[in-house]
Amino acid sequence: MSTLKDVYKKYWDTYVSNIRNNPNIEAANPFLIVEPSDYKEKLKKVMICGQETQGWGNEFDDCPDKATMDAILGIYAGFVNGKGNNSPYWQFIHSLKRACPDVGFVCNNIVKIGKKHGPGCDDTINELTLKYFPVISEELDILKPDIILFLTGPHYDWRIRKTIGDFKTRPIGNIKRFDEIIFNNQSMPRAYRCYHPRYLRQCGQEQIIKAFLINEFNLS
Repeated sequence: MSTLKDVYKKYWDTYVSNIRNNPNIEAANPFLIVEPSDYKEKLKKVMICGQETQGWGNEFDDCPDKATMDAILGIYAGFVNGKGNNSPYWQFIHSLKRACPDVGFVCNNIVKIGKKHGPGCDDTINELTLKYFPVISEELDILKPDIILFLTGPHYDWRIRKTIGDFKTRPIGNIKRFDEIIFNNQSMPRAYRCYHPRYLRQCGQEQIIKAFLINEFNLS
């Protein structure tokens, strides 16, 4: 059975040639997942999918040869599988984890390679990523989440479609800024999409959506 590292290794040289060494773009390093140590043992598994990184592994800028696949994996292992930072995004994720101790969580991004500097998505980089580093479908095959939660907002729906496949959305009761995603591919897991946690907090929706998710994640 393939591992995540096997998948990344398969595309690594093509990524280096066409994205890392491309003089026309300034791409961050790819968002490579290290499966959390307790993920497989959990009865239910949830993938939380954000937008993209704002830089990733920029500490290697002065010596890019040190940005090996293992080194980039180490960033995820230390930061994502650690405590992240004290932003609304990570506070939201950690509160879900605390409330759902019997659930295995893994974090991903719908845009696997962001910009080296600054927020937002560079779609030139993303198009190259979809061509030369198309790993998300294989990540899903390996990690087999029961639920995907997209913290991306509706403006990233077209990027989800390009990366994973077409879908329709369905409102969840009267909860604003929160929808179920129903993929045309019936083998895809159940999925939900809400806005970025910072925006949810600003508009007073964070606790309502969090309570719904905690209930859903804890259902057997």
